[in-house]
This record gives sequence, structure tokens and C-alpha cells, in this order.
Amino acid sequence: MNHDKSTKKTVKKSSTQIELYLEEALRQSEASYRGLFNTIRQGIYIQDHEGRFVEVNDGACAMYGYTREEFIGRMPKFLSAPGLNDFEFVTEKIRQAFAGKPQQLEFWGRRKNGEIFPSDVQLYKGTYSGKDVLIVVATDITEHKRAEETLQASEERYSALFTNNYSVSLLIDPDTGRIIDANEAAVRYYGYSRDQLITMGIYDLNRLSNESVIKNLKRAKK
Repeated sequence: MNHDKSTKKTVKKSSTQIELYLEEALRQSEASYRGLFNTIRQGIYIQDHEGRFVEVNDGACAMYGYTREEFIGRMPKFLSAPGLNDFEFVTEKIRQAFAGKPQQLEFWGRRKNGEIFPSDVQLYKGTYSGKDVLIVVATDITEHKRAEETLQASEERYSALFTNNYSVSLLIDPDTGRIIDANEAAVRYYGYSRDQLITMGIYDLNRLSNESVIKNLKRAKK
């Protein structure tokens, strides 16, 4: 009889120890997961089937300026820059992502301080706490957009200078001698249309020997 009581106490003690061990392991696992989750610089959002945020990382908080508590339970529309996003398009992307097809889109966000910015957003279906969720990875592409705009402005300036230049200007591939582009002055000077010129090579227009043309092209590449 005493042996039975002692056995029950031992079993109960062992059970309690296992529970404590599992709780500690779970805490450590959760801490490791959150540590990894928060080391990622991009914004990561976990959303339920209705679109509500159930979890976000530190990257998302830094990107928008809201605390984690201000995110949880809310819909993503509060992050949207007014009038800059097509939510029918966004909804369709979400539907396809939940169907198991990864999606990508550009989303214009508004930070808590009112600043508007573009982000590249990728959507994946995942599982969180045993439920199907949407895992969203967002990257702030403000600098990328600025670089694109600067490049486009530079190309437009070059195009205007090239096209409107009163001097004869030809854009030539230094490897092949093929004419890539010609301005209006070149069209008038050579008497060929632009469409005709870009089917020709510099050899067709230049009176120098082929050897001289090749030397000049090599010099231009240096």
C-alpha cells in the first residue's frame, strides 16, 4: 500500500517535471523564433483569412512607425496611402496567395508620421498556430524608386540633347560599327531617313578605309 502511494508520488513528481521542462522548452523555442523573426530587416506580417494582423515583426514596426500592439487585430487598409492602391487588385492577389500561389505586388504605404512610400510586397500561404495564414514580406523600395526616377530623367535629358542637337550625331555600336540611333541633323545631312540609318553601319557612310574606321572605333572604346 505504501509502495503504491510512493509510486503515485514519484509519477506525479515526474509528470510535473516533464510539464515544467516542456513549458521551458516552449518558452525557449518561442524566444528563438521571435529573435529570428525580429532580426529580419524587411517588414513581416502574418494575417488571418479576414486579413487581420495576428503578428508582425520589428521590421514592420520600424517601417510604419506603429507598435506591435497598434498592428494586431487591424486590417491593412489603415497602412494604405489614400487613393494610391487598388484594393480589388490587392484582394485578388490575397485570394490567389491563400490558394497556394505566391504573389507579388507594389503597395503604397503611409507611415504613422504621414510620410508616403512605396514597398515591394510578397505574399505566401503559411501556417501559424495550426491555422492557415498569409505571410507577407514587405520591402521599402523608396531608394530604388528614386534611382529609377533619376535614371529616367537622365535618359530624357540625353535624348533631348541628342535629338535636338544641330550637329550631326550618330550613336554607334563600337564593336560592330552598326548605327543604333541618329538625330535629325544626321537625317538631313546624309539624306536617309532615321529608319534607314539604323539598318546601316558606319562603313556605309564613311569615306575612310575600313582599317581607319576600325582604328577609330577601337580608339572610341578606350
